[in-house]
Amino acid sequence: MADSNGAVINGVKRRHSVAANILRGSLGNLIEWYDFYVFSAFATYFGANFFDSADPISNTLNTLGVFAVGFFMRPIGGWLFGRIADRMGRRFSLTLSVL
Repeated sequence: MADSNGAVINGVKRRHSVAANILRGSLGNLIEWYDFYVFSAFATYFGANFFDSADPISNTLNTLGVFAVGFFMRPIGGWLFGRIADRMGRRFSLTLSVL
């Protein structure tokens, strides 16, 4: 049995650091927001290359629409995979979200 500061995994006591967990979570969040930032910064270039229209405003609006769908799906996916994780386990939910 382990005390409140650590867990015993395969006979080895591992200490959980709250600061390290906060750092890991913050880095993951930073990478995700960086991805959204890069997409929005280059939206005009993506629109010209991926949408077939002579109107640059229409291309930009289509690109920003794709951006909005991804942005609003984030909390919906969090809710859905959170429920799956609560019922079937975190490992299963993470594996399913990657697939």
